[in-house]
Amino acid sequence: MKIEKILIHCLNSSIADILERNLDRNGNIVIKAETIDEVKRLLVKEQIDAVIIEYNGKKDEFLDILAVIEELSEKPVSILIEKGMDRENVLDIMKHGSSYVMENLMELHSIDRIIGSLIEDRDRNSRRSDLKDPAVIVERLKDSIDLKLSRRELEILFHFIQGKRNREISKELGISEKTVKNHMWKIYRKFGVDNRTQLFNVLIKRCGCMNLVNEFSLV
Repeated sequence: MKIEKILIHCLNSSIADILERNLDRNGNIVIKAETIDEVKRLLVKEQIDAVIIEYNGKKDEFLDILAVIEELSEKPVSILIEKGMDRENVLDIMKHGSSYVMENLMELHSIDRIIGSLIEDRDRNSRRSDLKDPAVIVERLKDSIDLKLSRRELEILFHFIQGKRNREISKELGISEKTVKNHMWKIYRKFGVDNRTQLFNVLIKRCGCMNLVNEFSLV
């Protein structure tokens, strides 16, 4: 199991003890912050995977933390432990980017599993976001395919793997359908195939492309 670096700020020592006990058992690195300002400083200074804050009645302080997280290139997941917060404030905090609001303190005993699930969701969403950027995928295709394809051919291949037909590809790239067909024939020749089905099968079988094909299907 991957070891996570987790930052916690809890005024209630009992809650802090439960968190530490459940997080330590899997070897996670737990950092305790005494103040909100220290939380913000550590978020910038350290590579934090998750931050857990006990609600102190001051919503603006937690929103300030979310604002700091939003500026980070590597964003930790954020968990707010709340006791008695009204539903409107809970929804507002979620709207501002909180990963999870813990309303049932029994969940403290499952905190490691909750953090793991939130991090998986974050990473999955990040990958899907990358897969919407043709420039990112073109580079990944270039690294995965040991053939000399032009950048335009790679761009067309990107849309092809998503299941788009020639007409759809032409609209995406702002070129004529005839130009797409010409590029597709060049791609067929380079892969030694005669049609779209054969090309897709070759991509699936080719080492390094299987994961790409699976990821494209999730977009």
